[in-house]
Amino acid sequence: MGSMIVVALVSLLLGATTMAIFSDTETSEGNTFTAGTLDLELSAEAPNVVVLNVGPMAPGDSGSNTWIAKNVGSIAGKLSLTVSPITNNDNGLTEPESEVDKTGGDGEGELGQYLNVVLWVDLDGDGVKDVGEVLYEGALNEMARTYSNVITLDKNKSVAIILEWSIDKSVGNIIQSDSASFNIEFSLEQA
Repeated sequence: MGSMIVVALVSLLLGATTMAIFSDTETSEGNTFTAGTLDLELSAEAPNVVVLNVGPMAPGDSGSNTWIAKNVGSIAGKLSLTVSPITNNDNGLTEPESEVDKTGGDGEGELGQYLNVVLWVDLDGDGVKDVGEVLYEGALNEMARTYSNVITLDKNKSVAIILEWSIDKSVGNIIQSDSASFNIEFSLEQA
């Protein structure tokens, strides 16, 4: 029994000694996880021209439209463009057109076949079409597809997407009153 008392006293003394050391406690407060944002803003070089509406056009005409895609979110994103299938309509046949065009009607127009386009992205921002910046060059009818990962846009960065168009002077009455329409979807996906 005496040895049990000695063991109890030694344990009590060791416990008291352990309590006598220095200590300090700090708390990390207000820890938060916040998700970033991807937010694509589309504007145009010219006011109110986010929707392209060109006409009336004639053989020999040309022009261009510039869209500005800007990442106004807080994280980087990869920009892609998807061009919908082209819809061509005759919109009625004028007398000169009916001499060369026997189809007429919705979906029967020829403008997209004769409208030459160049879709390009000004990757370096110099306003000059350089090698590697052209996404598509050819007839409008063949432009429909997805152009993936065109450029990675960091937060608050923008890029110009340009569509140049022209109609060769040799195109005749076959395109009179025709229209060609399409959509371009601009999308941003986390980089």
